[in-house]
Amino acid sequence: MLEECPTAPGRRSLPAEDVVVVPAALTPGTAAIPEPEPERQPEAQPKAHQQAPRPESKTSRFLTLVKEHHGDLAAIDPAAVSRIARDLAPLVDLNPGSARSILLPLVRAAQNGHR
Repeated sequence: MLEECPTAPGRRSLPAEDVVVVPAALTPGTAAIPEPEPERQPEAQPKAHQQAPRPESKTSRFLTLVKEHHGDLAAIDPAAVSRIARDLAPLVDLNPGSARSILLPLVRAAQNGHR
């Protein structure tokens, strides 16, 4: 172990507490690597304890609202995206800035013929 740091004279290194000692290689050029633990298979849970399906995401609910209120994304004026995000995002508990950054690229892509 290094007893003194060559770039800071007079300072001593602290002993490492979480050091794992690995046995030296038996022959030069080989490494002593411990055997990996076998992977454990998850235990099957009874059907009664399985989680319910995850509800729709905020993003998908927001985009559904946009389509309900404004129709096809290609028909939306990009200048109106900020106002749309400000008005509809809170209805699905989505941040208006996040909604705007999601909606604007989709509107532009739809206008360029990408769906």
